[in-house]
Amino acid sequence: MGIDYGSAFTKAVLVVPGAGSTLLRFDGGVALSNAVFAGSGELLVGAAAWHRAVDDPEGLVPCPLQAGDSPVRVGGVDVDPAELAAATLRRVVQEAASLAGAPVADVRMVVAAGWGPRR
Repeated sequence: MGIDYGSAFTKAVLVVPGAGSTLLRFDGGVALSNAVFAGSGELLVGAAAWHRAVDDPEGLVPCPLQAGDSPVRVGGVDVDPAELAAATLRRVVQEAASLAGAPVADVRMVVAAGWGPRR
């Protein structure tokens, strides 16, 4: 699987040997919004995050990459920015495993050149 984690959206492609490649679909499209709703201790991503933010806008982090390396105060709770990105990536992995019918064994990820080792 290849993942392109961008500043606002994540895209992923699943390659199955002998069966070709397929763009993963999220919330009706091929790009998953990186927005994370982190209020009330729950982490929702994509369209679910935006929908939940209608009632609780303080819990939304629209672009986790802009959070930097310091904890982000979201809905009264400090959240590690790495956890925000991981929430999006967990959704991608779940979708890929569902499509493949098994956990994905090999993942390649494209990230911004300026990211340091922590990210």
